[in-house]
Amino acid sequence: MNPSIVNNRLSMSFSNSGYVPVSGYEVYRSRTTPVDTTVPANHFGGGGTSFQATVSENEYDYNYAVVAVSTYGVRSVPSFSFRPHVVPLTQLPLPVNAVQTVPGDGQVQLLWDAYPQSPTEQVVVGYRVYRSTTPGFTKETAESSVLTHVTTYTDKGLTNGTTYYYAVASVAETGTESALSPEVMATPTA
Repeated sequence: MNPSIVNNRLSMSFSNSGYVPVSGYEVYRSRTTPVDTTVPANHFGGGGTSFQATVSENEYDYNYAVVAVSTYGVRSVPSFSFRPHVVPLTQLPLPVNAVQTVPGDGQVQLLWDAYPQSPTEQVVVGYRVYRSTTPGFTKETAESSVLTHVTTYTDKGLTNGTTYYYAVASVAETGTESALSPEVMATPTA
């Protein structure tokens, strides 16, 4: 188990020793140590081989303990009490590197790859697609922007024969955005 808190997101993963089949794990927490797993108010949640929860900064000082539950409902002794490691965010989310365009009749489809994330980066939950009819635009001078939660977007209702310029920014769950990707252009045709 390597518990950590990144961007107010508590993450834990568990592994079974193999001696007794485990069907799940129960997570307990308290501000005192050792965590008393017999107190119902200390129960924080449960699940399979991993556990995630959103915690606020004033909850960073909680101690946690885990109880394994067998397929027959037998509970293990609690784990030792531990405090998750708080990982500071050191950078904005990574920008999208390469955007591909596929022009069509009155539309342009954009495709890009998501970057794998490390524990020190903000969690990317979406992408903002910026568009302009003028090259060299910025987020502030873009003529439109759209938020999407997938790595593709089709811009419809465009004028055939007009060149459109696009750039994409990654959006973290905090709402912060990366820098813009390199600009690409496309001209829809019938």
